[in-house]
Amino acid sequence: MWNPSSLEQCYNIMDLRALARRRLPAPIFDFLDGAAEGELTARLNTAAFDDIALIPRCLVDVTAVKTSTHVLGQDIAWPVFCSPTGGSRIFHPGGELAAARAAAQAGTFYSLSTNSTYSLEEVAAVSAGPKMFQLYIFKDRDVTRELIERCKRAGYQALCLTVDVPVVGKRERDLRSGFGIPIKPSLRLLAAIGRRPGWALRRLRDKPLSMPTLTARAGSDRLVGQMKFIATQLDPSVSWKDVREMIELWGGAVWGEGQLGGR
Repeated sequence: MWNPSSLEQCYNIMDLRALARRRLPAPIFDFLDGAAEGELTARLNTAAFDDIALIPRCLVDVTAVKTSTHVLGQDIAWPVFCSPTGGSRIFHPGGELAAARAAAQAGTFYSLSTNSTYSLEEVAAVSAGPKMFQLYIFKDRDVTRELIERCKRAGYQALCLTVDVPVVGKRERDLRSGFGIPIKPSLRLLAAIGRRPGWALRRLRDKPLSMPTLTARAGSDRLVGQMKFIATQLDPSVSWKDVREMIELWGGAVWGEGQLGGR
């Protein structure tokens, strides 16, 4: 099995996954790699790509190949974009800033999570590429409305409206490893971190983890307080009426994230 030791040795997504496993403590890797419950949906989502076949067309002039397309009102260089991933600075100090720069360089959309470890304004400032902000419809609708207005001022081109998180997900891998918010210290967790001293040193040198986009509304600049705020704001009553209001308030392109039910 190929075991890359650097980005230069990564030739596909699975190589990147192997490199992440090699560099991150096991509980941190599981947080990045894992999903909710028994992870059946995650496996089915991945397996769905195996059902897609690219049909080659021989004896066609491919001297010039065009992969660009038009998505959410923006021209992008290839038909793939970065979906929102929260807490990116847990994995690397560059976090969302580095990912946004890379997406812009590749000519595609970068989607910023509400749970980002840099503020939506900080990310907008470092990326000239098209940007989308992942938005929850919180119980306090004024929080959601405020985030929409901030996205407008910061120059985001689209919203990624998340509608399938009525409660905090049960992440079984994290429960087993003790990794969560707050972290539950254990000998197993400490041993896993000790086996990845490079990650531990980078984390110690970096500033404390936080989700600055929500600092003012959460009333805390600490990650634990911010996560508790989010947990209390997830709203199981969200309906199409609320979605319609947010789309009208935004007035631009919207991407739906989640399993959409009927009216």
